[in-house]
Amino acid sequence: MKIIVTMFVILFCRIGNAQNLVPNPSFEDTTSCPITANQINHATGWTNYRGSPEYLNSCNNSNMSVPLNSWGFQQARTGNAYAGIATFDTIVFFREYIGIQLVQSLVIGQKYFASFYACKAVNSTLISNPTYGNVASNKLGLKLSTVSYTNFNPQPTNNYAQVFTNLIITDTLNWVRISGNFIADSIYQYLSIGNFFNDSNTAFIATDSNAALAYYYIDDVVLSTDSLFSVGLITQDPKTEIMVYPNPFNNRISISLNNNIQSEIALFDILSRIVLKQTFTHSITIATDHLVNGLYIYEVRNKNGTIMNGKVIKH
Repeated sequence: MKIIVTMFVILFCRIGNAQNLVPNPSFEDTTSCPITANQINHATGWTNYRGSPEYLNSCNNSNMSVPLNSWGFQQARTGNAYAGIATFDTIVFFREYIGIQLVQSLVIGQKYFASFYACKAVNSTLISNPTYGNVASNKLGLKLSTVSYTNFNPQPTNNYAQVFTNLIITDTLNWVRISGNFIADSIYQYLSIGNFFNDSNTAFIATDSNAALAYYYIDDVVLSTDSLFSVGLITQDPKTEIMVYPNPFNNRISISLNNNIQSEIALFDILSRIVLKQTFTHSITIATDHLVNGLYIYEVRNKNGTIMNGKVIKH
């Protein structure tokens, strides 16, 4: 009994001490609704470390909204908001960084685990500059510092970040997790996100002849001593295996579950209008001839609530 109690106390303390050192990690807390570009400071705690990064929130019913905004269409991974930053420009050197003060300073010698999610933006019908979002780049990462920055004292681009990816992120449908770990070598108090590498150390892909700017949405930022700490919604019940296929689809789309619980699938267009809704048990194939080509959001629900959501494309 004594051993069991001791193990319980250790486990409880581990859970209790685990925390995300990043306040407002999903950009949900706001000082006010963003109404124009370069208002990342409207997300409580976050600020502009370089350039003119955006704060996008569904409370705006125009071009700073979620999911539809001036840079494309993307549901928030968590809640109703996210940030937007430019990471690379094919014409001139250009970077944007967002930053925030941590809940507490890091401890020298302590191992930390960091992660965030990114999704490449694409042009939307709202955008006036067709060069935005038509480039995909790598080196997107997370950096710690002992000082904060502003446009008057901008975050340097010095080819170093504690966590970054060499992957050129081209996915415009799904949130891509960027993660890593490091041992703190200083009493860091601030965290920033962006591409901290110069042009010669950044790889990119241009998707058309007018392409110039790489632009990414950012959500669910984590810094913790616990490698298992996560933030954001679980989009799928781990006990339920779901297949939505094919993707892309043409005149039919199929859904199958590994249980016999009555469920419902709803399909939304990019304006969040329901274009299809069907109740089923275990599996179903639905005719989609009436749908126009393009991006759709699907949501699968049962009596327990939403068990999965995601994106599909009709072509």
